[in-house]
Amino acid sequence: MGLLLEPTYPLITDVLVVELENALKARGIRYTMVKSPNYNYTLHLPGGDAKLMLRSFENWKRLIGMNVAFIGVDEIDTVKEEIATIAVQKLQGRLRSGNVRQMFYTTTPEGFGWAYKFFVEEDSDDKRYIKARTTDNIFLPQDFIDDLYALYPPEQIKAYLEGEFVNLNGNTVYHYFDREKHNLKPEYSKDDEILVGLDFNIGACCATIAVEDYDSGELFFIDEFEAYDTYAVGYELLRRYGDYRDIIIHPDASGKNRTTNASETDLEILRDKFGFTVNAPSANPKIQDRVNSVNNMFYHNRLFLDVEKCPKLARSLEKQAYDESGKPEKSDIHPASDDYNDSASYLINRRYPVLRPSFRQYKTVA
Repeated sequence: MGLLLEPTYPLITDVLVVELENALKARGIRYTMVKSPNYNYTLHLPGGDAKLMLRSFENWKRLIGMNVAFIGVDEIDTVKEEIATIAVQKLQGRLRSGNVRQMFYTTTPEGFGWAYKFFVEEDSDDKRYIKARTTDNIFLPQDFIDDLYALYPPEQIKAYLEGEFVNLNGNTVYHYFDREKHNLKPEYSKDDEILVGLDFNIGACCATIAVEDYDSGELFFIDEFEAYDTYAVGYELLRRYGDYRDIIIHPDASGKNRTTNASETDLEILRDKFGFTVNAPSANPKIQDRVNSVNNMFYHNRLFLDVEKCPKLARSLEKQAYDESGKPEKSDIHPASDDYNDSASYLINRRYPVLRPSFRQYKTVA
């Protein structure tokens, strides 16, 4: 017995039933269908009958009592991420019959949602991720594909025609970042200075690590990590880079007022307790100034990431968008995309700020 799910019931009648019956007829598979109270198909196969139940994913709680050999979910990225996460966990417990138990999902990438996290971020040996492009479908007429390219903006072309995970919720903040173009593993040694961007959060401090080519003015992010508090940040930096020439920290300037213990501020702990060089201004620059510095470095191809070592920073740069007020999105849950971006942008803005032209007002004397 198998279970096929559409996000909503109308998609069962409008899409799944039509396509399923076309596929069965095209392959000469005999079947019997019962429509009420739900769509159930019995496929008459050479090895015996197999039953397919068509249901709505939004009513997944009603499926808890079933025992099936496989489950297929269509367009899962159109389901709210938190609902998809809980539902998939519960439905996996229904795979109790058959010798090869499987779940499969088909979807158009809808930003960096459930499918991205489940198949890319949480990749494992028991998962397989298959990406297909619209142009891979040999049965589509060329003018149909041409019309889609003419219709969609670049972000939607990448998602809907090329199967790429991209931000579809609005303009991304760091829109000049290109994962392939700016992915680079630099050469560095213990004679180099280790540059650290640091964003303070209660229970989840985010650190991004970079090295610099002073001659070319290029910056390379080589590492990232999270730590519970400022002491944990210090010990982890010493563990990873304690034998390098120097560790220079570019923290959130609020650390001069924020305290991990009652007697020392976070910046004092980093400087006095661990002996790090701390590059901190009296106040943080405007958010847009930091954004401009980062975008300017990417635009001129002077900023790079080792994506393998900095996966969360790379994803954060791709994911963070502007909210309805026109400001970069912020999350109340830590760590989040804005935490990693803030961490890196503190460092970049202090070393490579976009300097605005200054104007002087002169008094004209007749």
